[in-house]
Amino acid sequence: MELAREDVERAARLAAIALDEEEVERFRRDLSSMVTYFDRLLSLDLDDVPPMAHASAGIAPTRSDEVQPGLPVEKAVANAPQSDGPFFVVPRIIE
Repeated sequence: MELAREDVERAARLAAIALDEEEVERFRRDLSSMVTYFDRLLSLDLDDVPPMAHASAGIAPTRSDEVQPGLPVEKAVANAPQSDGPFFVVPRIIE
């Protein structure tokens, strides 16, 4: 199902998002392909499929709990807005 340009513009207005001409067309194409896919899903015969509360039927796989090397302090604070040696500098919140 192809969405109309007006549908995308209306959705952008409701979401208070400003879109330029190129973005409107890109979103129209992307949303149209999503709606087409949803239509395909709706056409599936799911009468024999039991409802599920979770997408995974079993227990989620877990990895073994093994000690691994941590991040070096220099790398941990490298992108901090402010640091003092190995510490993050944050605003004081308690007087």
